[in-house]
Amino acid sequence: MKLVIFLAIFYKIVEMSFIFNIKNGIIDTSRKRNLLIKQIEVMNRILCLNFCQTSKPCFYVSMNYSICSLYSFYAKFFVKNGTSEVIYEKISNDNFGLINYWPIENGETRDLVTSKDLFDSNNASFTQDRFGFDNSSLYFNNGYINAPSGIYFGTEFTVLAWVKLKNYLEWQRLFDFGNGRENDNVCFSLSKSNSEPNVSIAIFNGTNLEYLETNYLKLNEWYQLGFKLENSIVSIFFNDVKMASSEINISGAKSVIRGKNYFGKSNWNEHEYKKGQFELDEVKFFEKGLLDSEIESEFKRGYH
Repeated sequence: MKLVIFLAIFYKIVEMSFIFNIKNGIIDTSRKRNLLIKQIEVMNRILCLNFCQTSKPCFYVSMNYSICSLYSFYAKFFVKNGTSEVIYEKISNDNFGLINYWPIENGETRDLVTSKDLFDSNNASFTQDRFGFDNSSLYFNNGYINAPSGIYFGTEFTVLAWVKLKNYLEWQRLFDFGNGRENDNVCFSLSKSNSEPNVSIAIFNGTNLEYLETNYLKLNEWYQLGFKLENSIVSIFFNDVKMASSEINISGAKSVIRGKNYFGKSNWNEHEYKKGQFELDEVKFFEKGLLDSEIESEFKRGYH
């Protein structure tokens, strides 16, 4: 009987070795609430790893005495190396799809995925985020910031960002990525004008335009804004609610290098003096269309 139990445990350990990578380090959860999924009291490490294995959102796991801690995919960007503690990384063949992640924290605008760090800000300063952490969101006061040249969009993608709108302005851009006016632009407007403050999205495939608009945002309230293109259907989300959705007549955005990319600023010359008045935090670009349920989970939990 003891031999049977020993062999069962041995084979479970071997099985787990193909599911998890082992590394030394500790996950810093002090400033991010989307890292820790939950903590469970368990009898042994095998049970702890099994909880992560069977939990889709779990990508990292650690165990300290009898406390098993499960972490989301985003924990990978907040691992502190050089410690004797052990964390386990789940080996997954699923395409999480995250290509850019600007968490905006500690007074930095780094992209933690592909190092497309934001730069050359104008009338933009760091302020508190929605949790009260200092220097952890960007405040645009008639301002903007640049993003590097690169390929950000294709036939499918999702953009998520936390935004607090301060004023309704004419064609106020959350972002406008393109190569000039009407040149492969993908632009998300937070307001059309003071009298028509509708949120809208415009996609230019070359110079061919597809456009969708929806309701307006309340001022001085945090929203998770979502924009998704999948199977030629474009959708706009406020928090976890799909506000508008429509089929488009183009194949999507061209997968090309865009060299004039801004948060808070338009590529249209006539809008040169109409910069953003909003706060921005936790910007995520995905190379695929997230499920509606995944967008809901991102809003409610900060991970999916």
